[in-house]
Amino acid sequence: MKTTRTILALAIALMSLALVIIGCGTAKSAVAGTMILSINPEIEIDYDSDGIVVGLEGNNDDGKAVIEGYSYEGKICHVVAGELVSKIYEMGYFANNIEEIRLDITQGSKLPSEQFVADVRNAIKSATEGYGFTKPVTTLNQGSGTESIITLDEAKAIAVAHANVTDPIFKDCELDDGIKYDIEFIAGDREYDYEIDAATGAVIEYSSEPVHTDPSQPAPEPAPENIITLDEAKAIAVAHANVTDPIFGECELELPENEYDIEFFADGREYDYEIDATTGAIKWYHSKPVYGNDDPAQPSPTPAPEGIITLDEAKAIAVAHANVTDPVFGHCELDIRENEYDIEFFANGREYDYEIHAVTGAILDYDSEPIDDDDHPVAPSPTPAPEGIITLDEAKAIAVAHANVTDPVFGDCEFDDDEGVYEIEFAANGIEYECEINALTGEIIRFESEVDD
Repeated sequence: MKTTRTILALAIALMSLALVIIGCGTAKSAVAGTMILSINPEIEIDYDSDGIVVGLEGNNDDGKAVIEGYSYEGKICHVVAGELVSKIYEMGYFANNIEEIRLDITQGSKLPSEQFVADVRNAIKSATEGYGFTKPVTTLNQGSGTESIITLDEAKAIAVAHANVTDPIFKDCELDDGIKYDIEFIAGDREYDYEIDAATGAVIEYSSEPVHTDPSQPAPEPAPENIITLDEAKAIAVAHANVTDPIFGECELELPENEYDIEFFADGREYDYEIDATTGAIKWYHSKPVYGNDDPAQPSPTPAPEGIITLDEAKAIAVAHANVTDPVFGHCELDIRENEYDIEFFANGREYDYEIHAVTGAILDYDSEPIDDDDHPVAPSPTPAPEGIITLDEAKAIAVAHANVTDPVFGDCEFDDDEGVYEIEFAANGIEYECEINALTGEIIRFESEVDD
């Protein structure tokens, strides 16, 4: 009897040990961090030190509905994030005017690798590309106990303070994958490149080199320190020409020559001036009829009229004639030589081009065609231009603010309906800038600058 009890006790002990071993084998890995995915559904994603997802939780009813029945076991975090975003789209949540997709790496979380956040962001972007979703993926925190990331302006200030320079001219500056800021600027006769940690503000890497790097050519003279402004140069030229209500054309600072080139039109004539950027002295000027007839054997051109309609009035005339609503304007300008406004806009899947008389407002010519090429009738009808896009003026303001310049001189600025972006060109302080801006979000997609030769 005693032997039987001993055997029974031993069996129970062995079963208990087996359960402990099994339990240890199936226990979840320790949580290294938590990522919160917020669209409208909000979902917490727990991951381990290898970036493998070990838990999901819906923070609201929509989040709970999304994760119901979803299997995450053994999947890497960026795979789960991409699949969840696809499921959120399939469940119809993207139809609710989503402004952004937010990722919040909660305070104290550890990142499995330097590319962890970038991999998650890229997976989400890949999942949304096929849906036509162009809003940004915003990373609020970077884990490891840090607070929210610093701003672009703060990153610029850190770089400039480290370089110990004044009056920098910023070029390409952007947030790279939510992890670091790439800051590029010119100060004096040197170009600086910085990488700034977006979470801590620490300088990761930096370099500096002379702006002029070709030893076979003479080094350029440094830009003067105390020069007059572009507006002051314009005023000097207009006062000398003794005209009123000028319409300015191309106006820019030529750094190698240390002069302002000023072009404007008034009273049927074109004026070109070169103004010394330091003294304000007029170095050279020229004036000719707007219509360019310098042959005395030919009749003189009719002066351009003084009382022209505004660009907004010309736009309104064109839109009213086309009988459309919510137009998206492309390239619109006053052609002073022809005394007419060229108006381009898009509405209801069609492109419209108008020529409006600058004085009478009469429609001189107009044309309309589908946005897609007429030679391909089998192509699907184009999607109508989105209603809630920013204006061209707003896009210009965003580009100029990013460049951190004043008194810009704009070149070609237009809406690209194929890409859904504004293309902005302008010059300031001897630098030429090109920028592409998402017409829906105002996000800067591409930003380039170079010294104007």
